[in-house]
Amino acid sequence: MAQEEGGQEEVMSVLLEADSLLRRERAEQAVALYKKANDKSGGKCAECLAGMAAGFNQMKAYKSAVEAAQKLIDLNASKEMNLRGYKELGTAHMQRSMDDAESLAAAEQAFRKALEISEGRWNDGRYALGVVLVRQKRDDEAIAVLKEFVQRNPRDSNAPHANQIISRPACGREACVPDFSLVTTDGDYITQENLKGKVTLLHFWTVWEGWEDEMWPGMKRLAMWTKKKDSPVQVIGISSTRDEGRSRTFIQGHGMTWPQCIIDTYRMTQAFQVRTFPTQIVVNHEGMVVYRHLNWSSDQADLVNQAISIAVNDLKKAQKAEAKTKEEKKD
Repeated sequence: MAQEEGGQEEVMSVLLEADSLLRRERAEQAVALYKKANDKSGGKCAECLAGMAAGFNQMKAYKSAVEAAQKLIDLNASKEMNLRGYKELGTAHMQRSMDDAESLAAAEQAFRKALEISEGRWNDGRYALGVVLVRQKRDDEAIAVLKEFVQRNPRDSNAPHANQIISRPACGREACVPDFSLVTTDGDYITQENLKGKVTLLHFWTVWEGWEDEMWPGMKRLAMWTKKKDSPVQVIGISSTRDEGRSRTFIQGHGMTWPQCIIDTYRMTQAFQVRTFPTQIVVNHEGMVVYRHLNWSSDQADLVNQAISIAVNDLKKAQKAEAKTKEEKKD
């Protein structure tokens, strides 16, 4: 008996460490620990399988996430664990679908089952279901579900996107820029309309010295795009730090010469569903999000620069096509 209790304590200790890693988005390490705990439990640890499914989803290993979630559901350990299983199963199918009809149908079925198990209390499931429905081009059904989602919690972080889909269903199938408004430290008023016709890098950051050696030199290189005469690129920084004075001091100390927004930026982070800092988002000339990355890495400036270059080339092609059309009309 004492040996069995010791084994359970060891499993719980591993689970707690894995959960901590998963919350810090260190999914690969977390999954390894969940597997270890599950093996020690004879392959029938519901919490382990739930963590594995969530970790695989975080890693974008959706096939493995489906397998782990299905094992959890088949285990039928409890109502709570079944709910988690269907949540992760639906998420995996939705993310892996690439608009594949079979995967979207599987995601819809999983989310409906999760809503059923939760007796309608899992409101995020309505948002997920609405997105799946609109990607299946079942716009009327999607709008009805999303309206209920917003009505139940208008302050939810996904509410702005839900409202955008309600008013323009295509935004559930394309990465549209959400409605927003900001004021820069120079006093310029910026909305989504200011992004049209240019390539825009939105850089969501926070006051933290940990990125000093890599991120800020990289951002300064990226901001060189804006130094060119009549540049088609603009860079806008958005601070998540609510202390205005601290943000201003940080901006000056790090030599940020590109436009910065430091006042009332919370709604902006909500609208773009930014939950991790830093986050870089590249928006093309049509107002579509074409690149998005969380955190920072040693080669991140090069990756963002590549995304900007591709978007600039697309803009130039569009401008040439427009000019050609105008010339043909003159003739």
